[in-house]
Amino acid sequence: MTYALLGLALLALGYFALRVRFWMNEGRKLQQSGYLPPPPSFFGNLAYRLVTKLACFLVVGPVKVIGRNNAKYPGRLIVVPNHQFEFDFAVTAQAMPYAYRQLAVASEVTGWRAAVAAWVGFCAVDGERGKAKGKSGAEAVINAGAKILCNDKAFLMFPQGLLVRDNVLRENEFRTGWIRILNKASTEIGKGELSALPIGIVYKMDPKDATWFHRLANRINFPAFLLRLIGLPGFRVWVSKNSNPAPGEPTKIVTKPYGATVVVGKPIPLSALPEDIHAATEVLRLALQVEVDKANAAAK
Repeated sequence: MTYALLGLALLALGYFALRVRFWMNEGRKLQQSGYLPPPPSFFGNLAYRLVTKLACFLVVGPVKVIGRNNAKYPGRLIVVPNHQFEFDFAVTAQAMPYAYRQLAVASEVTGWRAAVAAWVGFCAVDGERGKAKGKSGAEAVINAGAKILCNDKAFLMFPQGLLVRDNVLRENEFRTGWIRILNKASTEIGKGELSALPIGIVYKMDPKDATWFHRLANRINFPAFLLRLIGLPGFRVWVSKNSNPAPGEPTKIVTKPYGATVVVGKPIPLSALPEDIHAATEVLRLALQVEVDKANAAAK
């Protein structure tokens, strides 16, 4: 009996080691724009939900969601939130009632993070300041996103492509990749099933919005050694380095939100969007502005 248990334990350990090796290899492949790892398993999706909840607890604070039922759409959705903070992906996950795959920037998913990203279903783009490097890289991402939409319920990407810290939705900072993905998918499954889902996110930055737990944790210096293990300088304090700042932008940005408000808008059918991709992107930008305005009003 003892030898049988030992044998089973060794088999389980061997299997685990093989899976870790497999996902490490998949993570390395994520550096190729548009590379699509295998779909996430039940455990991959579960882990993603748990990790994003923990991320919101540690870094963001309470997340208030309005309009979640708008995501319960019978067709396929490209999920397109505004983008201002590194943890927008975690906040969006709290607003969505189901799992989905998403696009990341290859430079943000390296090392062990790449293996985890591949395991939970990310694909990546090798890009800079919101644009893919090279035409072939852009086409690979569009093909990957379209493939996901043809097989899954939803796919998330940030249409601004880069972080816009002041949360001003400027026309020149929106990219057209999202509509190109919808158009590509429509050649396989038709326009009728496809829509864009605008999601507006705003953060509370005033310390007066801190919860009693935030205040207590700050007073007792909430396990600082644990926070340092995951790269945080303090409780819910996020310090990001701007490796390629535009003229006038800071090289280091400190963010400490006290919660977020998320408004999930109504889906915009592909059939209702202009055929011109730039005109369609302007329709999306204006729709996102409506949801951001609603989030700002609800956060007051």
